[in-house]
Amino acid sequence: AGTGMLDSGVRALAREPSGGLLVAGSRGSIVRRVEGRWERLPTAPALVTAVLRDRSGRLWAGTENGGLMRVDANGSREHFSGSPETGGGSVYALLEDALGRIWVGTSHGLMRAQDDRLLPAPDRDHSLGQRSVLSLLLGPQGHLLVGTEGGLFTSRQPVAAAADPDLAFEAIEPALSSASISRLLLDREGQLWIGTVSQGLYRRSGELLDAIDTRSGLPNNRVLALFEDREGNRWVGTNGGLGRLGAAPFSTLSRRHGLADDFVRSVLELPDGGLLVGTSRGLRRLNGHGV
Repeated sequence: AGTGMLDSGVRALAREPSGGLLVAGSRGSIVRRVEGRWERLPTAPALVTAVLRDRSGRLWAGTENGGLMRVDANGSREHFSGSPETGGGSVYALLEDALGRIWVGTSHGLMRAQDDRLLPAPDRDHSLGQRSVLSLLLGPQGHLLVGTEGGLFTSRQPVAAAADPDLAFEAIEPALSSASISRLLLDREGQLWIGTVSQGLYRRSGELLDAIDTRSGLPNNRVLALFEDREGNRWVGTNGGLGRLGAAPFSTLSRRHGLADDFVRSVLELPDGGLLVGTSRGLRRLNGHGV
């Protein structure tokens, strides 16, 4: 579609602080759209699973089995291995906190990029262990939510306020202790949406935890994208298409409605209110509630 990507598969979409759009995916491709133009950025060593432009202008790209890549403003590149012992490692999530630190969810656990190294994140009580970390979210009070292959955890203190030796995590949502938490979203109403690899979607509202799955109208129980648009619609990317949860029950968009593919991996809102949907076979723009 003229983006300059090496392959049509899209796994990650992200907004830059300056307003540009980052698109990344198969074969390590990363491209940027700004002022109507597509610009090809340095290629990562493997399929890109997560991408982030931090406030200081550095580009971060997490990969599948290829560790983490950082591109500095001067163009120099740094590659971080997920494990000094085994090399490689997969990166599933990237997050920048209020202090500008980069937290990294990997196949070797929660890590933090420090200087030119990728180090295990402080975890005083070893609550997280070496569980694969699939999703990260900074809560409204600055607590770090960590979605793992074995449940959901939160930092006991705001991560920007806790001294490293004191930073501790604890498990929350006991009903999800065996679930793989693929995506996290905090909506404007303060509800926490929890996407899973095989058990569908959960919504935490107050003290209530509601399950939403294919029996409730979810297109598929494998959730790989969560997004809330400016109108308050929640969009859920699954292996069976894109679901929209608004005031009415779920409506679903799939290849039959014009999506490039049913395997939806990422969703992002454009400045004009349209949605950009990344799939295994390319991008589609949604105008309003249709393709």
